[in-house]
Amino acid sequence: MTSICLFGSWARNTADQFSDKDVLIVGLTQEECDSVAYKWRTSGWSVSCFTADHFLKMASAGSLFVQHIKIEGKIVEDSGILSAALDCFAPRSDYSRQLIDAFEPLSWIGSTPRSYWSQLCIADILYVICRNAAVVANAISHQYIFEHTRLFEFLATEAKLTDEEYVSIARLRSLKCAYRSRDSGVTIRDDVDRSVASALKIAKHFGDLHATGSRPSTWPNGYHELRRFELSLLAKYDPRELDTQIPGDQYFEIWQLVCNPADYPKLRKFASEQGELRLTQLSNESFQYKEALVSSLKRSEV
Repeated sequence: MTSICLFGSWARNTADQFSDKDVLIVGLTQEECDSVAYKWRTSGWSVSCFTADHFLKMASAGSLFVQHIKIEGKIVEDSGILSAALDCFAPRSDYSRQLIDAFEPLSWIGSTPRSYWSQLCIADILYVICRNAAVVANAISHQYIFEHTRLFEFLATEAKLTDEEYVSIARLRSLKCAYRSRDSGVTIRDDVDRSVASALKIAKHFGDLHATGSRPSTWPNGYHELRRFELSLLAKYDPRELDTQIPGDQYFEIWQLVCNPADYPKLRKFASEQGELRLTQLSNESFQYKEALVSSLKRSEV
């Protein structure tokens, strides 16, 4: 009783050497989803896996991921669950809050100690920031674009990036792939610092357009908290060592989640635990999201 759908560049027939092989699996139970997902993962696919209940909630909430599936997905197998969710889907009228959320990691990413692996991880995070921000910014104008080249060209045009700045964000895709494939031979130089500066310029442009005095409504964000924790681990460990963790090792469960953030039940649990810690930290340090982001933006202008 599972539904299976290809999406992304493989579904569009535009895949290249940097493309993930993306597949969506929706099942009645988590156990059913996990069983099918395991087969696809062992065949080299990047799996997004949801129970039917969770996916229907995403659809009713106007998730842009569901819009992506509706527009570009190629259904391989359907129990009726997926088609029913897509039939009832309608985009939200406003995604402004999601745009602010997309840039949240820029409030802390610049202060991360730089090692070879942390720089590649930062590039991975920056790629996700830029891509998600471009998807959401287009959705605010009721345009739904998901192909990476068009998205990054949109950012360059909107934020008036120079050719050098555009190259710095376009380079993120290959650096992201290098990180995920654990390539230890990439020459980085100052690529990541340039990319951070370009991302801050993009954030400033869209922040000026969609200014708000409040913290993002979904903060702490489970995915963002997970990436922040991932960076903290890379300050101490080589990711290739963490990849060899086995059940019972200190970081086995959390590293499995890092490598597969689409495991949403565990991600929600992690977000809840980290959220409590982060909110305590916020109270103790009088930290405000907007102030941190504005501070980062000012540093990028110096």
